[in-house]
Amino acid sequence: QFIDLMENGDYDAFMFELESDEGSQTITLEERWNQLVEDFVADDGTTAQYTSGSINTRYLNSWTYGKFEMRAKLPYTTCDACWPAFWTLGDNISSVNWPACGEIDILEWYGVGPHKYYTNIQWSDSITGEYNARHQDKWGGNGFYATMDDFGADWHTYGMIWDEEKIQFTFDGEVFDEFSIAQDGMDALHQPQFILLNLALTQEGDRTELDNGDILTYEIDYVRVYQKAD
Repeated sequence: QFIDLMENGDYDAFMFELESDEGSQTITLEERWNQLVEDFVADDGTTAQYTSGSINTRYLNSWTYGKFEMRAKLPYTTCDACWPAFWTLGDNISSVNWPACGEIDILEWYGVGPHKYYTNIQWSDSITGEYNARHQDKWGGNGFYATMDDFGADWHTYGMIWDEEKIQFTFDGEVFDEFSIAQDGMDALHQPQFILLNLALTQEGDRTELDNGDILTYEIDYVRVYQKAD
């Protein structure tokens, strides 16, 4: 839904807010180890030990530039494979494919210890077609480390401030990382993007399976998008 003028510094044109009627959207990853039931069999007959949740705004809303913010509590777990994310993809992914559509990862949290919080930007050069990526932490960036208690025990805000010149990433309202997108060939990062929220499993770490019956929850209070007034 769109909510009328809500002042937020320089970003006061409008706010997009995603929330449930109860004020919280919960994405749950649930293991079904040796407890497969009919509801968890795919149309092609494939079964799985795990189910997970994912929602997005594709075909509903997308934005070019603005302030994006989510308030969430990440899963509190010792499972190395836990992988919640808050990210965006280009609206044109169907026609140009990935990574030409551009991808901005506002939050990727890997359970691999010590638990880490990553931001990533990926795109194809619009001149040369070359794949480019800018990874914060996991693949050799500066690092933004925290313990499981820092993320899993409390609510925090994760955000991005995106304009024509740069992308800034924020944690609890404070900018901790900035990347220039003003160079030639970065057209993918100046196009409408839609939001995705998901809780996945990776194959990394020592403990990549949940215990029988474990349920991981990625609780989201809200997702908001602000844009500048004309």
